[in-house]
Amino acid sequence: MRRALLFIFFALTVAAYGQSVIRSGAYINNRSYANGDKSICFKFSSNNQIERFNVDSYDPEEDDLDKLPKKNRLTGTYRINNENGIDFITIQWNNKTTARYLLLLLPDGTPFLYTSDSQPYFSGISTSNWEYLGNRPEFGDGKWVKASSSLTEGKTSFSTDKLGIKIGECWAEGVKGYGIGETLTLSIVQGNNLTISNGFVSFSKPYLYRENARIKKIRITNREGKSEVVTLRDTPHFQEINSALITYSAEGPVITKLEILEVYPGSKYEDTCVNSIFYRFSQ
Repeated sequence: MRRALLFIFFALTVAAYGQSVIRSGAYINNRSYANGDKSICFKFSSNNQIERFNVDSYDPEEDDLDKLPKKNRLTGTYRINNENGIDFITIQWNNKTTARYLLLLLPDGTPFLYTSDSQPYFSGISTSNWEYLGNRPEFGDGKWVKASSSLTEGKTSFSTDKLGIKIGECWAEGVKGYGIGETLTLSIVQGNNLTISNGFVSFSKPYLYRENARIKKIRITNREGKSEVVTLRDTPHFQEINSALITYSAEGPVITKLEILEVYPGSKYEDTCVNSIFYRFSQ
């Protein structure tokens, strides 16, 4: 890139490591997004204990997960280390095997686990907060996200098509400097909640997060011209953009514009990157 200067409820306690807070509880794999075993469940405890098992099926309205048969059950301990701003979780299982995942957290503490630059191996849904991703959200792509510019390097395009849940790719603005004033225009249908993962997130090259710029401040402008400035945290974990200007209309798409006002500068490159963006409807 351009060179430049899971069980039925959450426990009340949480385990914190650096930027990460994983809330204790059980999570089941989201079959819509994961590329790993669709029947996996993970249970995280506040004392660094972890359990992994499989279930044939699970209906949150009918099944008691605690009473379902647990197949291929493993227990172990975990730790989280931060590398260049990216969190990795390492699990030591009781069968003396080790697993390592890149960790991204949803705003409610639900983990996404990646084993490579690809779709998530584990795309968690909390068994106590099924609604968060139980209804399929719309992840960013060229269909409803348009950029004022996008970077192209050789045969590689950093377009809005890269704003999905896959890591190892991202959207990057395509102008000289940090892209101050560049915009993402969102055509939101049936959604009033916007969530973003900041920066360039990569399993194989975690240093790209710090080397590239991340958005710090954005101006949100709705179709009536009303605007609000929002500050984003310098983290790749998903964060909600809370604004009354992000609304839902039954009459059709709501056009919302996000303008870059300020960035967290990259240590090596001037490209400002966004890993992922999605919207969903929340009550």
